[in-house]
Order: sequence, then structure tokens, then C-alpha cells
Amino acid sequence: MESGYRETLLLRIIQEIDRVFIISDTHFFHNNMLLYEPTRMVYLDTHESFEDFLIENWNDTVTDRDIVIHLGDFVFKDASKFTDDIRLRGKKILVLGNHDYRKRNIPYLEKIFDYIIRDGTVLNLNKGGTEEIPTGDRAVNGIILGYDGMKILLSHYPVFQYDEYDRDRIELLHRFYRQHNCLLNIHGHVHYKDEVHYDLFNASVERIDFKPRRLLEIIKQWKEYTASVKR
Repeated sequence: MESGYRETLLLRIIQEIDRVFIISDTHFFHNNMLLYEPTRMVYLDTHESFEDFLIENWNDTVTDRDIVIHLGDFVFKDASKFTDDIRLRGKKILVLGNHDYRKRNIPYLEKIFDYIIRDGTVLNLNKGGTEEIPTGDRAVNGIILGYDGMKILLSHYPVFQYDEYDRDRIELLHRFYRQHNCLLNIHGHVHYKDEVHYDLFNASVERIDFKPRRLLEIIKQWKEYTASVKR
């Protein structure tokens, strides 16, 4: 992607935040995920495959003018199955997740997404431009943006999770979260299982009705939740 186009797309996230949608952990073509996450079986009522169900939901929700930020695990290991005849609407940005990170996947993902945040990068977005911050771990990627006086971190991993396997990556991400005074982390990775913490919103597909959720709706829902539990 040319740098000018990339900067324009990233700037639109700030300028047209009402057009930004979030989704995570679609795990396209991961058949065993239906066993791990039985809520996905809802597709059987109306569609032949989970992929058909998810693609239709996506395209019914998003317009070509909108921006969709996918927070990782778009596919499971093999992106080559996502062929040219499959089309997802919107300008698409991928924050690379742990299952996306196969070297052979990247050329296929680059055909699907307008921009991929990868190789251990957190983008700090503001009206003055974009700051690229290296994390030191290729699987720790994200976006920091400001809205309504607060900073928000978009990432694959949640910044609060008590999982020994991912502990080092989560602690690394948490340091960025604190250093930039973020108040909300919108994440994926954990699917239907939620980590109970005021600062988190789980955007895994199982938690957002299997379709992209508008960012401003997420922020509104999070504010209402935190206000109710802190009374």
C-alpha cells in the first residue's frame, strides 16, 4: 500500500469515527471451532456454512464507505481458502492475531485487507498523524486512538487476562496501555469467554452477534456498563 493512501485511511478512523466498525476472531475455515464455540452453530438455521452466514452478516451491516477494523484471527492458519470470489464490504484493516501469523498467509491477507498492522507494531493515531511504536514481539500489535477525551487501545489480546500461555504478551501490551493512559481496551482472542474487568470490551464474534459492531456503539455500551457497576 502506498504511504499516502495508508495515512488517509488511518486518518479517516479519527475524522469519520462514526463509520468505524470492529470485529474479531472470525476464524474463517476453522471447522473445529464449531466444537470449541457451540454458539457458532446458530448458522445451521439459515445457512449451509458458517462462512456463508458470517459473510452475509458482514455485508448486510457494512457499506463500502465504512471502515472495518478486524482485531485478529481472521482465518485459521490457511488464508488461501479465502478466494477472490469472496467479497467483504468496507475498507478493511487487520490487527494481526496469533492464528493469522503464518508466513504463507500474508500475500492472501494483503489481497483482502487494505492495511495490515503486523510485525510488533502499535499505531498511535491522532489528527496530527500516525506514530508507529515497536513492541518487540511480532504478535503484539494494536491501535491507540482518542475519542471524547479518552484513549482506547484496539488489540487482539486483552490487556487483562490470567492465562499463563499468553502472559508475556499480555503484560507487554498492558505496559503500552498504561503508558498511553488508555481507559478502554477493545479486544478479541478469548471468544465467548469474557475476562471480567471494567477496562475491557470483548469484540469476538461470539459476543457481538456474529457481525461487525459500530465503534461508537461499543463505547456507549461500555460507558453505560461502567456507570452501572460503579454506582
